[in-house]
This record gives sequence, C-alpha cells and structure tokens, in this order.
Amino acid sequence: MEVAKAMLIDEGDEVSFVKDSDGTFKIAKIGLEGVHKPKEFDNARTVILNPEELAVLKRLDTIRYSNRTKDTIKQIFDLEEQKILQAMLKRGIITLFKKNPEDEQHYSISKDIYDKFLYGKREYKFKRPDSLDVPAAKQPVKKIVPESIQEPKVEKAWELKLKEQNKYAEILESKGYIVLNNDVEASSLSTLMEESIRRGLVLGTRAFNKKFYVGLRSYIAKNSAKIMKVLENGSAPISKISKESGIEEEGARTILYLMAESGDIAEVRKDVFSIA
Repeated sequence: MEVAKAMLIDEGDEVSFVKDSDGTFKIAKIGLEGVHKPKEFDNARTVILNPEELAVLKRLDTIRYSNRTKDTIKQIFDLEEQKILQAMLKRGIITLFKKNPEDEQHYSISKDIYDKFLYGKREYKFKRPDSLDVPAAKQPVKKIVPESIQEPKVEKAWELKLKEQNKYAEILESKGYIVLNNDVEASSLSTLMEESIRRGLVLGTRAFNKKFYVGLRSYIAKNSAKIMKVLENGSAPISKISKESGIEEEGARTILYLMAESGDIAEVRKDVFSIA
C-alpha cells in the first residue's frame, strides 16, 4: 500500500496510536525511535514570508520529497531561487534532513511552516513533473492557430495522472476523508499528499474489503468523540453510528477503522462496532 509506505509502514509492521490531550491520534511505527527527525521551527506564528519566499516554498512543496536532494534542487531552481532557499534554510523555515546516517540529505519543510503557509492552501493546477520542466527562456514560441483548424487536444499520460491525483486530494480536503478502491488510486493520492502523509496530517488504512480508508487527522480528531459517545451504550451497527453522530457513513467507517488499529474500537462482527 503506497499510503502506508509513505508513512514508513510496511506489511506486517506493528504500529501504535497515541491519543493526545486534545483528542487527536498520532500513528507511529514501533521501532522507529532511532530515526533522525528534523528540528521543527519553534515560532512559526511570527514568521512573515514575502511573495518571492512564498513562491519558492510552494515550488519546493510540489517536488516529491525523494527528489529534494541538493543536486536535484540545484538543477531545478535558478540562482535567485537558490539564494532565497538558502536564506530560508538559515532561518530554519526549511531544513536538511536524512532518515539514516548513510542517506543523502533532502530539503524538508518545517511542520509549523507547512501548516501555516501550505496545508489546505494547495493550488490545483496542471504542472509538468520536474524532469519535464523547461526553463522559460528556452521554451519554444507558440504559434497561434485559429480554433477552426486546431486539432483536438489529447491529454498526455502525466496530465491524466495529475488530474486523478488532484481529484482525490480535492475530495479529501473538502470532505475530510476519502475511500479509495485499489492500489492505483491510493498511489495517486499518496504522491500528491506525500508531505502531509509524512507529517502525520493524513492517515490511512487498508480494510479487509481491500479498500483504502484515508482521513485528515483534523477530521478524525473532530469526529472521534462523537462516535465514542454513540458507543457508550454498547455495540452498534455502522448505520446507527452514522445517524446518531451525524457523520456520513463512509466517513464514520474511516474513523472507526483507524481507531480500531489503536485498539480503542473493535469490530465485533461485520459492520458492527464497540468500544474495545
């Protein structure tokens, strides 16, 4: 499962859910205590980014984390963008991070900075993958052809893939959850939401029905207490939980499946849940 891989969780790995005081849940792979984590920015509330800095930050966010090495970024960003990037690096707005000592360093966006300037503010525009980017000065001049003789536009494979990714991300961010039918759909979403998944802002699980249930951490935190209240009087079917909590059935199911992984909820039989 690509979503799980992006969260550093492989099949058979043990995971734990830790409940915070605010009712939210953190998911962690058991045994990752020794993994180096980047130092987070301590005072993001006071940070002000000018338009040029924000543009560079947004562009960095569009690049897959695995491609954010020093050499790759140097090839993609022009000299002015590199200067801005280095300035933000000195300020701690971004960091250089590697999971293991032998790994190459990657540019990482501080969680607080990501939450303040990027999370939930993504602009859904078609953009070529980094490997296909062409500097503006080298782009060929387009000839204007009357619409009457233009050939129908055929979307390229990368355009279709990005369109799918955007669609899934839009549903997730607007509803708070999404149900994906297979590995292909999960892979499309995890590619675009890689940073949010890595930050623990997006959680997902694969159910016995082979579907992927993915939810925003904020959505789960907001609605988990409603579900727990319904189950205080004993086990209940998903239809009752949905009706009494006021949560859409698939949304409630997503929360229940994720809470079941922490041991707080148990599925006593198909579509019937109780407090563990």
